[in-house]
Amino acid sequence: MDFQICVVSAIARIHRNQFKSVCKSKQSVNEKQKQEEPVNSRSNPKLIWSLIKSNNSFIGVTDKISAENWKSYFQSLFYNNNQQSLTDLI
Repeated sequence: MDFQICVVSAIARIHRNQFKSVCKSKQSVNEKQKQEEPVNSRSNPKLIWSLIKSNNSFIGVTDKISAENWKSYFQSLFYNNNQQSLTDLI
């Protein structure tokens, strides 16, 4: 009984590995096609931009910057070496 389970398990492992291999190769082919598609459709700018937008992984900002951090950042930009603010110079 244990031998049959072992054989079935080995066969399942082989099929799983073959399936994973096929999936990886198909994914590679799909990625290559996605990379070549804008080059092949360069005469259609509307299509190119739709492809760029569909492949854009940036959906939104996940890290929030607090208002205080923005304020201190811009204050540091608008102060010169003499520690005078931009509004004082104007």
